[in-house]
Amino acid sequence: MIAKRNLISIIALLSINASANVANISSKCDAIYYDNGFAAGFPIVKKKEYWEWYKKSHPEYIWSMELGFYKDENFTSVGLGISISIGTMNLKSTPKQNGSLEKLINFSTKNAFLTQDSKLYSNKILRDQILYRSQVFTRNIDDDMIMIGTADAGLFKLFKEYNPTHMRLKAILPESKESYTCYPKIEVAP
Repeated sequence: MIAKRNLISIIALLSINASANVANISSKCDAIYYDNGFAAGFPIVKKKEYWEWYKKSHPEYIWSMELGFYKDENFTSVGLGISISIGTMNLKSTPKQNGSLEKLINFSTKNAFLTQDSKLYSNKILRDQILYRSQVFTRNIDDDMIMIGTADAGLFKLFKEYNPTHMRLKAILPESKESYTCYPKIEVAP
């Protein structure tokens, strides 16, 4: 009986700690709209001297931002987002890499995307323009945060057309304790 109570107490403490960790991460997420673009800030959960990728396992690294609306703990996407990612389908023949966070984000693929539920997804020409021609930037801010954003005129026009209020930020890393999702309100930059 005592062991059962101790187990329940441990589970309760872990749940409280996990909730506190999610709240702490969420408070550090940023969503910014400025004169000619938008950006998202992803806090780094665990600082590392060096990062490894192509480690022969999935997932690798993805930082993804979607525009939308968040109300009553529900997110509705407008179907437009930007992301950076590192990964390969051919892990067996791709040598493992490592380096600083700066090297990792410089090495990453950066792109915009439309989700399948976007009303624009069936427009192949527009979808391909967004996917292959959009300009996405990435910044490492003091190894504490990764900023991804765009000043791409086409994406900015869609941003203004949809007039989103929030962003859904997903950080998917090999270690699940470093992965998270948050929904920051979009703030206007001064």
